[in-house]
Amino acid sequence: MVEPVDVFAYAVAAVLVGGAVWWVMSRWLPDGALAATLTFRAYESGVSRRETLPAVVVASLSLAPVVTNGPDSVGFGWAIATGIFAGGLLVGATAIANRPRANLLEAGSGDGLPTSGPCAVGGAAAADGETLTTPITGRDAVCYTASVAQYKQQPLRSYGSYFTTDFTIERTPFTVETDDGTANVDPEGAWLSLAAGSPTDTETLPEGTTTGGPAEHELVVEEGEPVPDHLRGEGAPFPNLPLTTDGRAERELRFKENVVEPGESVVVAGETTVGEEYGRPLLTCEREGAFVARGPYEEVAAGLRKATGRNIWVGAVLSVVGAAGILFLTV
Repeated sequence: MVEPVDVFAYAVAAVLVGGAVWWVMSRWLPDGALAATLTFRAYESGVSRRETLPAVVVASLSLAPVVTNGPDSVGFGWAIATGIFAGGLLVGATAIANRPRANLLEAGSGDGLPTSGPCAVGGAAAADGETLTTPITGRDAVCYTASVAQYKQQPLRSYGSYFTTDFTIERTPFTVETDDGTANVDPEGAWLSLAAGSPTDTETLPEGTTTGGPAEHELVVEEGEPVPDHLRGEGAPFPNLPLTTDGRAERELRFKENVVEPGESVVVAGETTVGEEYGRPLLTCEREGAFVARGPYEEVAAGLRKATGRNIWVGAVLSVVGAAGILFLTV
């Protein structure tokens, strides 16, 4: 039976610990980093709250022995077991989240361009009217993701880290020149898989993860250097940059872009109908699993199979091993 005084003591302790964590985080992270870092990384991995929230809830159950037995039960082995368990849940959640995309790619593959139903096409992207202009390097694009990472000194350390503090995602209608003809694409609502190491990429490229994540194009502005005019002021893509009154960076900034330019290989999976204006297939991307990925069709398909097939077993094994370790340490 829990006494009221114990409940009050736990509540006070939670407020004190939570306040201390908040104070440290507010000085450790740049403004906007806590939300933007997690949201953008989740987007690049193809994960949503629908998949991650259950994983977080289940992972939080691993703290039950700490609550019941006190901090004496927390040790090196406990930390390893909990880390393996949580890591397995994360890998599994990513695999499950991307499974509808793999299913749509498989259902839409086949000879010719269908006139209705699921469709997946691969080929060279081409502009269908005006193209987008990327906000950092000014490239022509049909789709892009862009972000900015700030360097921040960490407390009690001689070095700091880079944290994503803002990002933007844009798409515009385009066409795909396939071996079977031309398909029009309306990418509104599509998940963009453009970053190296994403689930549609066959290779994991960790390079750049310590500087805000991997990107194809990057612009670095050192501390004290002037930030280019198109990246600050009214209409700038990232309005909350740490700038001095004369437009110089208060800390190092890394601007990053991943782009689908006209002429590049691209894969689109979505729902197809016959376009009234052109009399050729029109792919829309509002259905579940619809995506636009940069790269040849075979590589994108291989990347999705790897991310949703092998990784779900890797996640399951890690979760079972971690859960067994937690159970052993608890009992």
